[in-house]
Amino acid sequence: MKVLYDYQIFRRQRYGGISRYFTNLVRYANEDETIVTCHHSKNYYYNQLIGGYDYKYESMIFEQINNSISRFVTNRRIKRGDIEVVHPTYTDAYFLKSLRDEKVVITIHDLAIERYPDRFSKSSEFIDKRKKLIEVADHIIAVSENTKNELIDYYKVDSDRVTVVYHGLPKEFGKISIHLRGLPEHYLLYVGQRGGNKNFSNFIEAFAQLKDANPHLSLLCVGGGEFTEEERKQMARLSLDKRVQQRNLNDAVLAACYKQAEAFVFPSLYEGFGIPILEAFAMRCPIVLSSIGSFQEIAGDHGTYFNPEEVADMAATIQWVIDPQNKDEVLRRVEAGSEALGAFTLEHTYNNTYKVYEKVMKAST
Repeated sequence: MKVLYDYQIFRRQRYGGISRYFTNLVRYANEDETIVTCHHSKNYYYNQLIGGYDYKYESMIFEQINNSISRFVTNRRIKRGDIEVVHPTYTDAYFLKSLRDEKVVITIHDLAIERYPDRFSKSSEFIDKRKKLIEVADHIIAVSENTKNELIDYYKVDSDRVTVVYHGLPKEFGKISIHLRGLPEHYLLYVGQRGGNKNFSNFIEAFAQLKDANPHLSLLCVGGGEFTEEERKQMARLSLDKRVQQRNLNDAVLAACYKQAEAFVFPSLYEGFGIPILEAFAMRCPIVLSSIGSFQEIAGDHGTYFNPEEVADMAATIQWVIDPQNKDEVLRRVEAGSEALGAFTLEHTYNNTYKVYEKVMKAST
């Protein structure tokens, strides 16, 4: 079975969960049956996988040229007639005009933009494109039961068209033992983007409430790019300038950050899944989470939860987790989380995704 993954996320996203997800599908697939139509990938994960030149930066002109070439290559490849399943990596449905008998499978990672349109630019354009893809898709993959239920509710999709396939964590994550120098001795860890639904501003306010009782506690933010001017102003107002730092790190170093942290905090107002939960479990790092549906579905009783819209509750919950007198209970949850990782492997993710491909092909015979 030949499956085509198009260029979109590999040209759009340098780092991030969606590009990592598709890179992992390519990693586990049969090389002879997998086609990736991307001209000059800018994605770190995919470039590492293929061992090609890592195109990090482009002028606006070359950005447009390389995207156009990638679209052309995708349409031409589909028109050859030997592709059986097209699995687009983002929301642009430009390839539809080239389809004949090919089946279309899409993955819905979350409905953050639908739920919080005011927090994202061009949200209406994104929703229109996604709606079009949902209408034409032969089958839809959702990354959690929570996401599936929201998809059905928002877009009125028939439940039979949606299959839940959980994300998985690479076996090699955290296998290289590294102790990082230059990190604060005691710190909370935050991972990923900070805009939109991520609720980072509330987290900073909560961290400020912890600073007096924990004078040696710092905050390390990994990924998401440098702090914005607005974020810097908030930190300055709260006198946190010297207690918060940001770094962009690869997976091996990120694993060490989890291992050395007092706790990992995930304050999002909404997520479809939450791969950092699995990363924290793998490194036996205590996790402090928003009490949202997908987090409770993935972390279960192994996490410690707070109301993401209540700063005081967030601060109090973090304080409970890092309080030495609660160490035994926190460690119990950490160990249970580590044991639960067996249900979230990349092998499961790929095998269950391939079953979806087989399902749509059988339906056409």
